[in-house]
Amino acid sequence: MDPFVYLNGKHWEIIYCCVCLKSIEKVKRPEMKDKFEFGEQLEYFYPLLDMIFDYLSDKDLDNVMQVKKSWAAVAERILRKRSKPCWVSCYQENGRVLFKDSGNMHFSNGTTAFIFFGKHYNLNEYISLHEEIHSFQQMKFVEYCSREIVSRNINFCVLTCPKVVSYFSQDIEIRNGSIFDTLFLPEIPGIKTIMFNCNFSKLKRNPALLETYIKPNEEVKCLLVFDESDIRSSIDFLFKIILKETTANEIALGGGITHGVKLFKNDPKLTEQIRSRHETFCIAFTKQKGEEPDFQAVSRVIEGNELSRRELNKELMELRKSIVMRSNSIGLRICCQAKRRKGKESLIFNAHFPNTPLFGVEVEGEVGWNSNLPQDKVAEQPESFRPKRCKVLYPKFQYEWSSIFVVITWGNIIEM
Repeated sequence: MDPFVYLNGKHWEIIYCCVCLKSIEKVKRPEMKDKFEFGEQLEYFYPLLDMIFDYLSDKDLDNVMQVKKSWAAVAERILRKRSKPCWVSCYQENGRVLFKDSGNMHFSNGTTAFIFFGKHYNLNEYISLHEEIHSFQQMKFVEYCSREIVSRNINFCVLTCPKVVSYFSQDIEIRNGSIFDTLFLPEIPGIKTIMFNCNFSKLKRNPALLETYIKPNEEVKCLLVFDESDIRSSIDFLFKIILKETTANEIALGGGITHGVKLFKNDPKLTEQIRSRHETFCIAFTKQKGEEPDFQAVSRVIEGNELSRRELNKELMELRKSIVMRSNSIGLRICCQAKRRKGKESLIFNAHFPNTPLFGVEVEGEVGWNSNLPQDKVAEQPESFRPKRCKVLYPKFQYEWSSIFVVITWGNIIEM
């Protein structure tokens, strides 16, 4: 931890902070310094027009697109940014704390944020936030996220993992892991994203409790589950409900055992949703029954501790074949922290999914199954098990020494 000394009245105090971060609040938007005239001159003072349009609603942007071609080009660019996912990475390099983002960090349509936080930093300790060269503030990490990263009234969660190793592009390859990585998801047409804590024991006694989050007229297309303990003996009650009218092959599943989960409602009071030790944190992507939105999610399990590059390439090629990629996509890699020779997995994933940001976390137990498989491949899956008094046959879903990949894509189909 880094010590900082400051004067408090007549006494000097030494404050230990888990990490020192530079404020990015003041560089969110460029300041407007030039004089201008409205009308024809407005668009010549870059990025003034972008800044103004960025505050408009989607409906208002549709209207300004009718004014002139140059305005339409700016409005279309902003609408494209709003429909894409956004990521922010904070990492250390040569003793410095650096930030990288996807270039659309402050788009307006963000509805949900996931923050993957490395275990080697303590959420309950203070960070030192530098606003200027000789001034800093102390605050908890969650306060910092609410102020500088998740700067809108949207819900967000913080998942504390043994290690965060994402892969966004070849020029931002962070081999030693990030301090934290943040994913913002926009509103996905036809898809509802829900984050909730689920008590499987209570769900067994009263299955209707799930309807608080997933309505009877909704189908789950992707499910992510995170807990601090083994959920093998209890999660089958959740599967019994969500697989009542569908099959495991139609639902992407991923998750694992982490060190901690916190769910926040980003309101002025920064309310944390209280979670008991008997509850499992779930993120579900659902659609209305009978509707087919421009959305797809798949998951794949890569088993084995020391797979060769050729074997990994074959596995990820099969994952690529199982999904129709669209204009927007994200990937999630959940990997056993004790697995060896795992660094090249992200590189090979990037070769097959070059435009898909991959969020990587290491866990102490992996959860997932293979989805969207051809019918002739379903029977080849690892030996299934039948929970007691349950008529539904579920595939194996908990592993060791493995990596779980989940890919989510939406929007217009990309022509190959």
